[in-house]
Amino acid sequence: MKNLDKLIKSMPKENDIYGNVIAPTVFIGENDHGKKRIMLSAEEADSYYFADYYGEFRGGYPWVNPALEQWAKDRGLYWEWQNPAVLGLFEI
Repeated sequence: MKNLDKLIKSMPKENDIYGNVIAPTVFIGENDHGKKRIMLSAEEADSYYFADYYGEFRGGYPWVNPALEQWAKDRGLYWEWQNPAVLGLFEI
């Protein structure tokens, strides 16, 4: 993936219940081979606007915000759960 900071800045945002614009909590992670990738936290206070592994807010199934899914698809990328707390962004 190229220019991770630019990708992060272009990610979709959501409005919280108070009308505040919020962005997903993301960080740069590395795989076992040192390749960097964007990782999205699913354990922050407002993470349920973007991802919910256990589905307690979305009917009992893992869920990723459709705007994030489309954003990734438009860039030739996809989200993959790394564990219940983190989504990784991968190239197709």
